[in-house]
Amino acid sequence: MGRTAVFWHGIPGEAGERLFERGGLKYLILDLLAERPRHGYDIIRDLGDRFGGFYLPSPGAVYPVLQALQAAGFIALRRENGRKVYALTEAGRTFLEEHRDEVGAVRERVQALCAAVTGPELLPALRRLRDIARYLVWQNFKKNLGPEKLPEVEAVLAEADRQIRSIVEGDRL
Repeated sequence: MGRTAVFWHGIPGEAGERLFERGGLKYLILDLLAERPRHGYDIIRDLGDRFGGFYLPSPGAVYPVLQALQAAGFIALRRENGRKVYALTEAGRTFLEEHRDEVGAVRERVQALCAAVTGPELLPALRRLRDIARYLVWQNFKKNLGPEKLPEVEAVLAEADRQIRSIVEGDRL
């Protein structure tokens, strides 16, 4: 799916369900910065790439983590051509090494999610969803999808959502 994937900020799921344990994003960011310094936008984009295009953390999730990592002394901030560049410090490298098991667990979770998303069984359904989203955006751009049509489109999508959840979850609905 790569760059043509639809990005989601957050992952819809069960109430209270988390993609990874608290602190997981911190480990992923430090892991990225261990490779090379990055701008904030690069961190967000590269995290999206690690998730195979399925998940893109919001700036509201990433920047507070960057601030906390800087306050802890794990990363340093410098200005480069007017942009903030974040780099791992020696303390950050030490922290990563001391928490390699946690980092590995988060990496495994990301890899499992990517495998689930890009598995051959699910790809046709995900492509269908992507195609529907693209169609709606294009029709809206061409002014063919006016406000009078949106309630009906939303109702059809809500019913499809209900039916899909019923199929997946069975009698739990």
